[in-house]
Amino acid sequence: GAAAATANSINLGQVFPYTKSAFTYDPSTGLYKKSIHGKAQVDGNNGEQLAFANVIVQYTKWATLDKKGYLTFQNMDATEDGYYFTKGKAIHITWAKVAEYSPTVYFDDNGNEIQLNEGKTYIAVAQKGRSVSFS
Repeated sequence: GAAAATANSINLGQVFPYTKSAFTYDPSTGLYKKSIHGKAQVDGNNGEQLAFANVIVQYTKWATLDKKGYLTFQNMDATEDGYYFTKGKAIHITWAKVAEYSPTVYFDDNGNEIQLNEGKTYIAVAQKGRSVSFS
């Protein structure tokens, strides 16, 4: 809708500092093309760049699991934040997953469940406190 921000470029470098993952919207296909380490991330089977109709950034609570720095993420919660990107636009969302075998549900800022557009969806489970940038 009118409240959606422009999102032709999504930078997940703060979320994934090692891989510096990013997406670029291609209006001719209506898909976000994925980059990793500053280059196109391609499918090993066909050599084509990975592309997604929807990109979701799902912020989660987290904790360091051990002395090696492994992390644990809390993927069941009721009101965490995130972003939904599709067709070159972005909206702020909240998400809920109330039981281990229940689906994760995403809501807009008015509390309405969002309907994902048809096509592949990329979900980035991100440490709460790390930012995604888009323009």
